[in-house]
Amino acid sequence: MTGDMTDAGESLARCCEEEYGRYFRAPESPAPCCYDLARAALQARNGHAMTRFYGIFEPLCRGWAATFPGFAHTGEPEPDVFVNTAFTRLYLRINKDTFERFPSLAAILAYLKRCVITAILQHLRRPAPEALEEDTPVAFSSDVEREQIWQRVSALLAAPDDRRLIDLRFRQDIKPAEIAALHPETWPTARHVTVALQRVLYALRKDAELRARFGLSDLSGEGS
Repeated sequence: MTGDMTDAGESLARCCEEEYGRYFRAPESPAPCCYDLARAALQARNGHAMTRFYGIFEPLCRGWAATFPGFAHTGEPEPDVFVNTAFTRLYLRINKDTFERFPSLAAILAYLKRCVITAILQHLRRPAPEALEEDTPVAFSSDVEREQIWQRVSALLAAPDDRRLIDLRFRQDIKPAEIAALHPETWPTARHVTVALQRVLYALRKDAELRARFGLSDLSGEGS
């Protein structure tokens, strides 16, 4: 039985490798083999399928981590620790009970990207070893002014979905199409995400403090 599961996982993995290039040239195209490989790895907990899924998508996750602006401030020479954390969270979050909440490969990959960006952000918020005393201010590696922008933005946005959208797009650097894949119940398509971003940014530009202290040149919702 174990041999059959290994053979099935390997067959799916080879098919997924063939789909990989086509999928990223046209993200809206179906990728049934990759999705079934993810199902075997995450829902069925097939160890061989998980190993092959990791091998195929690890370079993609590594690229997300390495190009995320905050990575340069982590002090890590390579993004391995964040990639490993991301796949661990993916494995724990998507299981036999939750897999059906992720209806496509795009949704699974959007969650994986969210995991690796979150791992970097949490690392940046961690106090340095010499700053662990109770009364010592915590030193952050992330840019202070940028954090102040997000704090002000959060204070201005009353709707939880608006705050989540800004966090996903600007703090976690997740593209509109990926946000739609991750949260289709709120934003069914990338177009819905873009329209919502335009509405939120229009409201934020009315804030005198944001204009006076920071400007809004760093906030642009463009990109798919």
